[in-house]
Amino acid sequence: MSTANHHRRTGTLAALANFWIEHHDHGEKLDRKLSNATRRFRGRWFGSVTKAQLVGARVIVSQEGSEHPSVQTAAKVKAFLDRTATEFGAEHALAIVIRTLNDAPRSAAIGNWDQLSDPPADP
Repeated sequence: MSTANHHRRTGTLAALANFWIEHHDHGEKLDRKLSNATRRFRGRWFGSVTKAQLVGARVIVSQEGSEHPSVQTAAKVKAFLDRTATEFGAEHALAIVIRTLNDAPRSAAIGNWDQLSDPPADP
């Protein structure tokens, strides 16, 4: 049984992976792009993200209906990424959102309740 925390995490990973794929086209195949994304998606919110997790998250979000919590979360994160890209450029948007997730307090509202146990490091 999936929890709300799991759905939010799945939606967030799908949105981040899709943004990475859309904005980092260096002529690479999808498999390679997702492998590169796993190296970029680091920090306390992410833990150990695998390519299989990114693929799975993208599949769930692409196949479920608009009322599914993972789909709704993905839409919200995509909107956040798009607004951030408009303000700071696509090349900086992903880094800003990753930093925001990693610095956020432990909360099921953003999908990190099961992931985090330690407080964020002081800047």
